[in-house]
Amino acid sequence: MCLWYPRCLAKRQATMRKSPTRRPDPTANRRARRFPIHAAVRYRASHGPWREGTTENISRSGLLLRAKEPLTPDASLEVVVALPPPAPGVPSAMMLCRGRVSRTVEPTDVAGILLGLSITSCRIGRFDPSPVEPCDT
Repeated sequence: MCLWYPRCLAKRQATMRKSPTRRPDPTANRRARRFPIHAAVRYRASHGPWREGTTENISRSGLLLRAKEPLTPDASLEVVVALPPPAPGVPSAMMLCRGRVSRTVEPTDVAGILLGLSITSCRIGRFDPSPVEPCDT
């Protein structure tokens, strides 16, 4: 740090002063931005049978899954999402995630139950979707 240099010192003092008009950022505590991606999903809870569903939206910290059967809150899940291709003619990618059920929304129509999933780990790439077995780490 160059405290002896006047411009540097002035710059440092200016950043240390608190402006009376500065207000906290209202978006700082908001959840991650959600993207309305409707994609096919295969999921299972606790090494159980694979089930199928669709995503309603995806964010960097979770996803909203439309399922046929309810799951208990805090149940751990493995999820395989077939992402849509980014452009025509470009191969699509798969998203392999682990997470837990953070909330369940009972159906308001006949389309199924909504499960809020909190993602704890995730890999995105081009994987073979048929033999999806978890890595025990």
